[in-house]
Amino acid sequence: MPGFLIGNKESFNLENRIYISTCLVGAVAGILALIWDTKPGFSIIPNVAVVIGVVTYGVLYYLSRFKKIFNSFIFFFTTLGFLSVLWVLNEGLTGSIPALYIVFTSIFIGISKTKYQLLLLTVTIANFALLIILENQYYDELIIPYPNVEAKESGLLFGYVAAIIAVFLMTSFLKNTYEKEKKKMINENFELQRQNSSKDLFFNIMAHDLRIPFNGILGATELMCNKSSNLTLEEMREFAGLINKSSVNAFELLESLLEWGKIQQGKMNLNPQTINLKDMTIKSVNFFKEECSNKDIKISTLVPGDIDIFADIHIFQTIQRNLINNAIKFTPQGGEICISTEDSNNGKVAVVIHDSGIGMNKEMVKNLFNMGINTNRCGTNGESSTGLGLMICKKLAEKLGGELKVESALNKGSKFTFNVQKNKTPLNISNLRTSEVRH
Repeated sequence: MPGFLIGNKESFNLENRIYISTCLVGAVAGILALIWDTKPGFSIIPNVAVVIGVVTYGVLYYLSRFKKIFNSFIFFFTTLGFLSVLWVLNEGLTGSIPALYIVFTSIFIGISKTKYQLLLLTVTIANFALLIILENQYYDELIIPYPNVEAKESGLLFGYVAAIIAVFLMTSFLKNTYEKEKKKMINENFELQRQNSSKDLFFNIMAHDLRIPFNGILGATELMCNKSSNLTLEEMREFAGLINKSSVNAFELLESLLEWGKIQQGKMNLNPQTINLKDMTIKSVNFFKEECSNKDIKISTLVPGDIDIFADIHIFQTIQRNLINNAIKFTPQGGEICISTEDSNNGKVAVVIHDSGIGMNKEMVKNLFNMGINTNRCGTNGESSTGLGLMICKKLAEKLGGELKVESALNKGSKFTFNVQKNKTPLNISNLRTSEVRH
């Protein structure tokens, strides 16, 4: 049944939805019975009983669906009393009501709590047995027969068809609900496995990648303490450089872990504002001036000077700097990196970072953002890499309303692209500028 009739699974549990749907089916069935009984030969007395039943089910449906008031006992005894009246008015055991007893007994069990099921079943059987005994003892005084053969045939046909339809609807409802719950369970299990993979990645980073820089720091400081009197000034400088490099690596890794933790916990808030794309890109490039100089890497900044974007500065910087840093790591000595833009028709601009580095094969590209698969490797100068930075970039790009794409081929470089929202103010595109920065 449509969700607006019986409620969605977020607001109502399975028992509640069975209760609501049964009340609705009971009311609709009663209305159909009234229409059916307008044929000549039918008594007005059964119609009065049906009207009472329709009104009762309508009230129970309204209270449960819109007021979230559920009382299985009221529903149970209302239905039992309604069926008892119809039993008398429809030739008792030879009529169509016994079939409805069986149908509604199964429904009672479905909507009632486990501790009450045996009680309700006992009462239903006792009521059924009492009606049979009374019918056998006082048939002429109690049972009202159908006025003619045609009326009996119509009543039997309607009763059994209604019972079959009710069984079909409830079975289909339960089956569909089961399939949805099963699919939900599978998805939740998959999400749980993904989260466990995320935790495993964290532990692997903590156990391995974070240990490497600290081993360097501890080893260098231990040598300096034990042999400080024998070390030359040049050797002291080398040890200081090693300590500095290891500290920077550890700090970058800790920053990535903290950033990832914020994303996973949903604690990263957006503070979007107007940013000039070229100015921000130049700042990001200048941040890596020393790294580019050490590897003699040329960065070309081909970003138009009149493009303003509307984004969170911290998040944008994190994405761009992570991607530039990644490009520098995997670009060999004397290589090139190009930062450019690609316009799109959806009010966004694509920022492109293209390097001439070692690239990746198809399998690595496929698993690049898979938390459960380790794709990290050392840079061209032995720089450490965990792969966590790219995952952070992907999540942050999605937080900005865009996406991060990657194109790469082994030994042919990599191209990373992410979208950001353009500023809503109309822009003057006459001042297009490009520049090249060599470090």
